[in-house]
Amino acid sequence: MKNMITKSLIAFAMILSLVVAGLPQQKAEAATTTADVLVTVGQMGADSYSQTLDGVLYTVDQIGFMADRILWTQEQIGFMADRIVYVTEFSQNNTVKVIYMATALWPTGTKDGGYTYKVSLMPVAMLPAGW
Repeated sequence: MKNMITKSLIAFAMILSLVVAGLPQQKAEAATTTADVLVTVGQMGADSYSQTLDGVLYTVDQIGFMADRILWTQEQIGFMADRIVYVTEFSQNNTVKVIYMATALWPTGTKDGGYTYKVSLMPVAMLPAGW
């Protein structure tokens, strides 16, 4: 029970810091630079997401699935507890793999015992498929 309360407080502090940090900044929003996904987050990390852009349903290659502390910042490791970090998208013909980093989280509710979030993603790498 104490562990659950501690994790809840950490999650609340993280969400509050993301909201405060996100308020003064303005983001450019374009299909080529950002994407929004619905992420289902459980205690052990993100387990599923759905994303449709221009009629293409993207598949997941790797979701940041680390226990207790999944961390992000643009350049180095920051702090994020039990959250998604990377989502990988493939081009329609599977020749290019794009890796995104989660840059913002907005809680949207709960489902099946986990929390759901809307996530803003920023592309951080573009690789030939198979890497």
